[in-house]
Amino acid sequence: MDKYLSFWQDTVDVEDFRRWHNMPAHINEFTEIVNKIIDKQYKSVLDCGAGLGGFYDYLTINNINIDYQGLEITKKFVDISTDAGIPMILGNIEKIPYKKNSFDVCLASDVLNHLYDYKAPIREMLRVAKKEVIVTFFKPSMERLKYLSPEVRKKTIGWYPGQWDSSNIPATCPKGGFYPHKHNHCPLLVLQKNHKIYKSPLGLYIHSEEDESGEPTCIHHFFEMRKFFDFLGEVAIENGEEYRIYYGGDPRAREEYQRSTKEPNTPALKYYAHRIYIEKQGDH
Repeated sequence: MDKYLSFWQDTVDVEDFRRWHNMPAHINEFTEIVNKIIDKQYKSVLDCGAGLGGFYDYLTINNINIDYQGLEITKKFVDISTDAGIPMILGNIEKIPYKKNSFDVCLASDVLNHLYDYKAPIREMLRVAKKEVIVTFFKPSMERLKYLSPEVRKKTIGWYPGQWDSSNIPATCPKGGFYPHKHNHCPLLVLQKNHKIYKSPLGLYIHSEEDESGEPTCIHHFFEMRKFFDFLGEVAIENGEEYRIYYGGDPRAREEYQRSTKEPNTPALKYYAHRIYIEKQGDH
């Protein structure tokens, strides 16, 4: 296991992990995904980065009849899950130990933001999935971080246009303090205030957790989603396949977007999505 993934094995408290994944946002996410799976009558699912099998528990509690298999890189999670009767194997999403088209659908729920690179995992899930790949993100896109609508800018402290440079913040950007009248801080300003920002070819990331020497044991990666969608197009050509891509997200974010004034640099609505469905077209 790479050091930057070791927080889950070496540090995290299992009960804390369970609590995080039983929060309403996670349950709502599972509900949306399961509704899609039921509508399409999928018969099998590979849950990549399955944690403690929360998705399996949701399926069981709601009497959803589907062939479930979990894949998890954290050994203690696998041991706990298998002891509880959850189908789970130890494995890496970057090298999935199953043959092509082994499952109707592959799911990676809130996994990719913990990785330096999503390309190998996406390729592997598209190889193993017969019909569809579903991925969710728990961090906003770079497009969303870099843009605020005119309505939001009016009540945001520290917003400024142009490329974000964490080493050259304008002096007018306050670093903290209390502001009345429901004023917000620019999201990138807050991120820079609380963390050192590292650039990557795919966006930027922070060390969410570190060891004593400052090496990351858990990262949060904010992706430039334009590059993600371009990559999906490249993979489709490589594989000789056609993908239908559609999106899901927070209804409140959609409503706010639809109400906002649109500008030439307003990101497309798809950049506000935190669920991406990649459906294979044609005969399977």
